[in-house]
Amino acid sequence: YVGSNLVPGGLNGGTALDFSDGEGTLYVVLGGDASTAVAGSQINLNRDADGTWKCEISPTSTSWKDSYTPAGCTAS
Repeated sequence: YVGSNLVPGGLNGGTALDFSDGEGTLYVVLGGDASTAVAGSQINLNRDADGTWKCEISPTSTSWKDSYTPAGCTAS
C-alpha cells in the first residue's frame, strides 16, 4: 500500500488486515487534500468467502454526485 494525501488515516484506519478465512474488507476514508464534495466518504472493497469482490461507497456529503462513483461501485 502506498499512502496518499487524500487518505490521511491510511488503509483500514491503520489496523491490520485479516483475510485468513477468505473474506474481509479493505477501506479508506477520504480526507486530507480531498475535495469537500467527497471528504469524509468511505470506500469499501468487500471480499466474500467465495472470492467475489464488491465496491461500496458511503458518501457523507450532500455534494456527492453520481459521476464520482467509479464503474462497478455503488454509492449509498
